[in-house]
Amino acid sequence: FFRLGGHLTPATELVRFEITWNGRTDFYPVLISEEIEGRNFHDLSTQDLANHLEDEKTLAQWTWLCLGAILTRPGDGRPSNYVLSPHFLPYCVDNDASFVEPVIENWRKKKEVHFHTALFCFNVPLSASVIENFCSLDAFEILNSWSSDLITKETTYASIFSIDEEKKFYNKDPKNRFRTSLLFKEGALTTLYLQFISLQQQLRYRKTLNSFDLFSLILAQEEGVK
Repeated sequence: FFRLGGHLTPATELVRFEITWNGRTDFYPVLISEEIEGRNFHDLSTQDLANHLEDEKTLAQWTWLCLGAILTRPGDGRPSNYVLSPHFLPYCVDNDASFVEPVIENWRKKKEVHFHTALFCFNVPLSASVIENFCSLDAFEILNSWSSDLITKETTYASIFSIDEEKKFYNKDPKNRFRTSLLFKEGALTTLYLQFISLQQQLRYRKTLNSFDLFSLILAQEEGVK
């Protein structure tokens, strides 16, 4: 998100907490997240949000969030995970479930799209200047530098906990497993790159665009989707 449009999500850092009492030391992983004050979308009426989206800066940030959501495919984009700051800028404050496959096969063997983000529940005109800037981005350079940073970050995280310690946390709670490694399916970055440039090509000659138009591009990239 930062490489696309700047500060759209909170900064985070994984740390190791150690507590000692009665001669015993215990430890556990903690993900520290930057606080972003504001009202979450769950507490905003549709009209309130629509009024704020008339502001140029708010609409620009909203457009970057929508574009970022198309590429990162959130799995938990409920209204309460989006915040409108006191300066009326929207942020996505919970991104732990990302790169979730949105196209699934139902019991009738037909494809459906389950795209989990509240952003596309509001049909508003998107910022033409942001769309133009997005189309001019170097997709390969962005993803190449991002993947290099991911490798560095994973190495740093792996040094915080030993292999045995990581196994302990992974097996402790089957419903809340912890791993320091970054999990991607084989070919995920190649797919992301192709989706990136495909989205740029589809947007390059669109002068006007709204949220629903942008969301429909997800359907256009898959044949036979309901």
